Amino acid sequence: MLNLMQIYKVSLVALRRNPMRTLLTMLGVIIGVGCVVAMVAIGQGASSAIQSQIGALGTNMLIIFSGSRSSGGVRHGMGSVQTLTVDDAAAIARECPSVALAEPGVRTGAQVVFGNQNWSTSIQGTGPDFLTIRAWAVTKGSYFTEEDVKAATKVAVLGQTVAENLFGEENPVGQVVRIKGLPFRVIGLLERKGATSMGDQDDVVWFTIVASNQLGRLDPKTEQMTVIRLPSNGFFRWISDMLFPTLLRISSWFPDKVLLLDFSHHRFLGYSVLAFPYGIDVNPKDGSIWYAKLYANRIGRIDPKTLEVTEYETPMSGPRRPRFDADGIFWIPAFDESGLMRFDPATGKFETFKIPGVAQGEYETPYALNVYRPTGDVWLAANNSDRVIRFTPATKTFLSYPSPTRVTVLRDFAFTKDGRVCSSQSNLPAYAIEGGVPSYLCIDPTGGERDRAALAATAVPAAAN
Repeated sequence: MLNLMQIYKVSLVALRRNPMRTLLTMLGVIIGVGCVVAMVAIGQGASSAIQSQIGALGTNMLIIFSGSRSSGGVRHGMGSVQTLTVDDAAAIARECPSVALAEPGVRTGAQVVFGNQNWSTSIQGTGPDFLTIRAWAVTKGSYFTEEDVKAATKVAVLGQTVAENLFGEENPVGQVVRIKGLPFRVIGLLERKGATSMGDQDDVVWFTIVASNQLGRLDPKTEQMTVIRLPSNGFFRWISDMLFPTLLRISSWFPDKVLLLDFSHHRFLGYSVLAFPYGIDVNPKDGSIWYAKLYANRIGRIDPKTLEVTEYETPMSGPRRPRFDADGIFWIPAFDESGLMRFDPATGKFETFKIPGVAQGEYETPYALNVYRPTGDVWLAANNSDRVIRFTPATKTFLSYPSPTRVTVLRDFAFTKDGRVCSSQSNLPAYAIEGGVPSYLCIDPTGGERDRAALAATAVPAAAN
C-alpha cells in the first residue's frame, strides 16, 4: 500500500504533466465554491433587506390599490383609475372584525415651495390613523386630527428629506409652504423612515448598472440598496447578463491582462449581445422610473411602488441618456441613426425626427440630451460635427450652434438660472481637444437676439441726399 508521501509525489507528477487540466479544475472548484458562498450571502442579505423593508412599512399592514386601465395597448398599472372611495375604507373598518384600523389615501407628485426653495416629492392625502398603521412617529409638532380632515384644513406634515431641502436646520413647524400653488401650514415633522419597495418615503437615488443589465435604488440616508434585474431580451443577452460579473471578477485577478475582452463573446457576436441600460430619468407626472437600453434598442418603465418593469422597442437604434420634459414626454437620442425620438407614456406612441447633417451624406451621433422645461426646448450634444443642437417641439425645427473647438465631445447638459445651456468637454484624452485643455461650454440662447438688437440701436442712419 502506498504511503502518504508516495501519494503526494504521484499527485504532484500528475499535476505537472497536465497543467491546463489542473488549472481548469482549480478554476472550476474556485468558481463553484465562490458561487455557493455568494448565493448564500445574497440570500441572507435579501432576507434581511426584506425584513427591514417590511418593518419600515408596518409588520401587520395590508395595502389595497385601486384598479388599472389600458389605452392604446399600454397597461398603466394599478392605481391608474379610481375604483375605491372613502366609504370603502369605512366599510372595511366597520365590517371586518380582524381589521383594527383602515385609512383611505390618495398619492400624487408635486413641487413643494418655501420662499425661494422648492423640492419635488410625493404628496399623500390621508387620515389621522395613518401614522398608527404605518408605525410612524412625529418628532416635532403634531399630526392632523379628524376635525382637520372634516374641515379640509390646509395643514401638512413633512418628511425629513423635504424639510431638510426646504428649511435646512430651521424648524419647519409653523411655517407656510405652497403645494400646487395653495398655502399649507406645517404642523409636524415625521421621523426618518428610509426607503422601501413601496416607494420613496424620504428620498432615493436611482441609477443604471450598465454591464450587468440592472438598475439600482439607493437610500443615501440609510445606505440601503435594492438591485432590479431588467429583462435580458434574448438568449445571448441573458448569457451576457450572467457571465459579465464573473468575467470582471476573474479579470481583476490579472490586472496586467485584458481577460474580459479575451473571453467575452461580444468579440465574435457583436455588441448586440449586450443590453446596456445607459441613461435614466424620473417621470415628473407619476414618479415612475424610465431608462434606455443602448444595444437592445428598448426603453423601459419601473413602477416605483411595485417595481414592475415594462419595456418598449424603439423605432430607431441606439437609445441613450434620455430625459423628460415638464409634460411627461420622454425624449431619447438615437445615437446609431442620427435621430431624436419622442415617446408619450400615456399613449405608448413614438415620433421620430432625423437630425440634419452638416453636409450631404454626413451623419450625426447625438450623445446626450436635456430638456429646458420652461420652454420645452430639447438640447442635444452632436459630437460627430462639434455642434450643439436645439430642437423646438412646437415648430419641429432644429437650430445648430457650432462649438468653438474641434474634437469637443460634449456630455450631459445643465441649465443655469438665467437660462444658459452648459456642458463639459470631456474627450479622453483631454489633450485631443483643440487647445488641449478641457473646459465647460455655455450657450446663451438669447445672446444672438440681444446682440442684434444692440447693434441695431447703435447703428448710424445713412445721411439723406
